[in-house]
Amino acid sequence: MDVLTLVLRYVSSRRVSFWAMLFVAIGVAANTVVVSVMDGFQDRVKAHVRGTESDLTLSIRGYAVTRHLAEVERVLGGEMEKAGGDVVALAPHRQALGMVANTRAIGGSKQLPVRITGIDFRREAAVIPLRRMMTENLRPEHAHLRTPDAVLDDPFADQVVPGLMMGTSLADALDLRIGDDVQVVSVTLKNNEQGETTFASSNKTFRLVACFDSGREDYDSLYVYMTSHDFGNVVYAGDKTRPDCSTVQAKVADPSKVQEVKRRLAASYPTLEVVTWEEKNRTLLGAIKVEKMIIVIILFFIIAVAAGSILGILNMMVSEKRKDIGILRSMGMSSRRVTLVFLGCGAFIGLVGSVLGTVLGLLIAANVNAIKDFLARPPLNIEVFSAEIYRFKDIPTRMEPEWIGGVALGAFLLATLAGAISAAAAARLDPVRCLKDQ
Repeated sequence: MDVLTLVLRYVSSRRVSFWAMLFVAIGVAANTVVVSVMDGFQDRVKAHVRGTESDLTLSIRGYAVTRHLAEVERVLGGEMEKAGGDVVALAPHRQALGMVANTRAIGGSKQLPVRITGIDFRREAAVIPLRRMMTENLRPEHAHLRTPDAVLDDPFADQVVPGLMMGTSLADALDLRIGDDVQVVSVTLKNNEQGETTFASSNKTFRLVACFDSGREDYDSLYVYMTSHDFGNVVYAGDKTRPDCSTVQAKVADPSKVQEVKRRLAASYPTLEVVTWEEKNRTLLGAIKVEKMIIVIILFFIIAVAAGSILGILNMMVSEKRKDIGILRSMGMSSRRVTLVFLGCGAFIGLVGSVLGTVLGLLIAANVNAIKDFLARPPLNIEVFSAEIYRFKDIPTRMEPEWIGGVALGAFLLATLAGAISAAAAARLDPVRCLKDQ
């Protein structure tokens, strides 16, 4: 009890101790807010990626298969949900690079590079939430790009002119509206009778029948969809020897078991190449994790600086309390209890600063969008988060107890370490010399 009394007296007697607590609190709060926002961004990006990617991407290894989809279906016959397996649906994909152009755009023709994708719409909609991207995800400013409800079941069906679907970002860049004509240009490699490789190009007119908004700028500005039949005509000029698809997209019954299903399929079917959605987007997801770690490490230096100030404060306290230490030691207080006094000072400053910082950080993270809106209003007019850049209407946050608790614990341990260094110096003092020097 006497140790706790001395700790409270020594800490409260120096105003600078409260500044040290404030520095610790600021560091912990900054880390808490950053961790919450970065976790929220990670969840939001993952959700957007999941909105455009299938759980698994499948293909047959080693050799070209003309009827690729049929071969994958044959291999996975016992893995389909109707047969008691984990695979719910399959959707064929054919892809190629090309250009799209709006030749009627004001100011002249506009052309942009794209990734042309041939799909079976109904199969595709069973694998990814394509219809939701065409309706719920569309922002108010894209009302002119909304797909008519009458054709949502399959926008490509019953079209006199071949239909085309693209992202809202691409449609905006080309000044297009639903029903406009679009020129699609494709260039492919082709072997002639002499064995020489030549370029073969084709140009075909399509009609924009639908648009989607995935929330991914890279996706919405690059991908265009058409039927697999139209893809074969525009890219392969109707060549029947070409595969009916290059990959097959698959949806599993339990998305949380994607990795488990992938390992089992890869082990059971050696001819089948299986890639998960996380593996396809490893670079993007990895970059977010690395960015989060770097920012947390940088901001942790604030706490390290606060711990350094605590060390300086306690060292000064040890020097000033030499007489007190000598008196306490002469009255029978052991060096161990003297150590506990100054160790307790550092731990107390760290504990109060960590608790206050965690509470402050959680309050800011919970109200970060209200703060954003306040800063954006006059007279400040400070835009800290642009929806046009990030494609999010609000700042996403997620409070992860492990990370937040880890930050608070790290700050407490640094402060305690600073106290331990000063406590070791106090314990080594000779009580006789302390009294003699006064």
